[in-house]
Amino acid sequence: MKQYRKFESWLADVDKCLDHPAPAVDDSPLGVLAYSFYRVGDQVPQDIERVQKLIAVLKKLREAKGSGRGVFERRVMENLIYLAVTACGDLRRSGLKRMPLSADPDTIPAEQRPPFVFLQELCRYAVDCLAFSRPRDSLAGQRRSAALETLASSLDIFEPPDSVLDTVRDILKKGRGNDVRGALVFCEAYYERSGGVPEEMEKLLLRFVGKTDSRGLAAGALNVLVESGNISEFEALDYIDDWKQRNYKGFGYG
Repeated sequence: MKQYRKFESWLADVDKCLDHPAPAVDDSPLGVLAYSFYRVGDQVPQDIERVQKLIAVLKKLREAKGSGRGVFERRVMENLIYLAVTACGDLRRSGLKRMPLSADPDTIPAEQRPPFVFLQELCRYAVDCLAFSRPRDSLAGQRRSAALETLASSLDIFEPPDSVLDTVRDILKKGRGNDVRGALVFCEAYYERSGGVPEEMEKLLLRFVGKTDSRGLAAGALNVLVESGNISEFEALDYIDDWKQRNYKGFGYG
């Protein structure tokens, strides 16, 4: 595996892979490049031009064909979420207050501007991913989940647009898909900061618990309500017992 030291060298090789998609193989070049991002990713938040170039390549990737795309998107977004958490913490400790995603970077002090722009551009890309659609996109759910986790990691600095909550509601109403986990991560982070889950969302979360066949996701939805103070831990345990009776019939329940 090539050892990258410069972000630009890594990005150039990613661009080549997107222009010349590889056939389906176990170790596609794009998949291998995904695992190299951790070596150069920390060069991105402090350089506005690098941020913009990376976002442009990620948008190009959404439209691309060839093997390795899923691994690449997942691994790179995992690293970017980690970098977003770090940038958000640094900005919060510097005294920056929560603001709309549309805030003007020129109003931010110069020393805080690069990580601010990194976080802002990444969140804007995440919002764009929630609206993005292409025919027969097998990675759509994974992409939306990563987008919602990105927005959740940045809530101390950026207030998400209303369209994000609309998307979260739609995901929970459908109740299935790779994007449910991201929706629950976002809900827990968002309502923890907003003083509780409103009645409409509480009903939606409990309805989801009643129909999902995933114990992990049911517990995640209940945890949103526990952490926000809407229900107690004992009430959550009662809901889990009800879930077991519905889903574990024949295994000592029901």
